[in-house]
Amino acid sequence: MPNPAKKRRRELSSVDTQLVEIYEDLANEDENIRLKAAQALLLKCSSQNGQLSNGQLSEIIRRLIRGLCSGRKAARLGFSIALTELLSRRSDKPKSDALDGLSLSELIDLLIKQTETVGNVSGQEERDHQLGRLFCVEAFIKSGLLFRGDIPNENWSRILDLVYDAARRKAWLREECGWVLYNAIQTLHERESTQSLVQVIVEKLHKNALAKTSEGIAIWLAIQRDFPNVQLPSGVWRNENPLHRKGKAKLAKILKEVSSENPSDDPSEKLAQKGNWNSRLHFVWNIVLTELAKETIADKASDTITFGDFWQEAVDGGYSLRPSSDIY
Repeated sequence: MPNPAKKRRRELSSVDTQLVEIYEDLANEDENIRLKAAQALLLKCSSQNGQLSNGQLSEIIRRLIRGLCSGRKAARLGFSIALTELLSRRSDKPKSDALDGLSLSELIDLLIKQTETVGNVSGQEERDHQLGRLFCVEAFIKSGLLFRGDIPNENWSRILDLVYDAARRKAWLREECGWVLYNAIQTLHERESTQSLVQVIVEKLHKNALAKTSEGIAIWLAIQRDFPNVQLPSGVWRNENPLHRKGKAKLAKILKEVSSENPSDDPSEKLAQKGNWNSRLHFVWNIVLTELAKETIADKASDTITFGDFWQEAVDGGYSLRPSSDIY
């Protein structure tokens, strides 16, 4: 008669081997292999294959988060897809648990623990963990898990704090942080979420002295476009308009990233400064140019800088060695 204990050990070994293969394929440079691996993982986590214990599910989430901290070329692409889809498929569940007994607060705790660096680590390892954390945050946002009606706002606030903290302390990561927040606003708009979630983004943007940065301008304009009734802080921009014609010099300076405008006198509130000028244009340029290219901007047309004046101030006056009109 077969020994049940040995049979269980063989089954467990088989499961572990399959997961190892899945994790390896998630980091493969071939997109098709990554997608198949993500599908295999989702199938393994589905109810069709039995209910996973909290410990098993927690270990899978932990492994996906660690994979996002990997420096392998395609690891973040594959692991982020798998994590986003896994969270997304559980986000519509009616119960308060985020993932079969694991609360969202516990998942955020796991995210923080697995992406923090301990001890004396190399600069590359710290960079990998910081990028991994940001990819995790993006997966949480894209999944919709944070926007369920029964999810307390303090969890949303914790996720935003992770992004804003990285944006303040890691200048090299600030543009990526801004991109995550910009996309979060679009996601909230598409989901027709409550304005209270967007209001938290605004409050933390101002609190962290990031409103007068390239990222802050992008976030500000996105909120005005998608959530026009959200209350924006006064005194940051003239008439709450970053594109005001009387602020064109300040706007151009920020977009050229000469320095960050920071209204705080507290040294502890100073932002980490970016390094050398980057020839690759920041994503905010597309947003600004799109706004300026519109024939009218609701209720602000007379106050908004014209496309020609902006071009002269920000491009002819900065990026070009001679006026662009003289180049051709």
